[in-house]
Amino acid sequence: MPGIARTGDTYGPGGIITTEFSKNVFVNGRPVALNNIQYTPHPCCKKPKCPPSHCGGKVPGKQAEGFRVKINGVYPVLKGDLGTCGHGVRTASKNVRIGTGSSPEENPETAPDTGDELLNA
Repeated sequence: MPGIARTGDTYGPGGIITTEFSKNVFVNGRPVALNNIQYTPHPCCKKPKCPPSHCGGKVPGKQAEGFRVKINGVYPVLKGDLGTCGHGVRTASKNVRIGTGSSPEENPETAPDTGDELLNA
């Protein structure tokens, strides 16, 4: 079960996720990272043979789409979501997760389709 990423969590080899984040939903006291959050440049940025995508980019909240979870109408970013450079979110909440448990409420594979589940503050 991947944890929900928050502003300031790490991305790839040395990046930090920064904006877009929820203005009113917090996890562990930090704003929740939302779909298409941006990340700061990796240490190799602007060095020879370092792809431009390592100088910043976006991270879509693809995993949350599969669980039909939205925060303020937007998919959150989870640990492991991949950004434009191909790296993933490395840190996230350890106790607030979107999971693949065995109950219908936790597992979209077995849950009845009732439409998008929304978490609104």
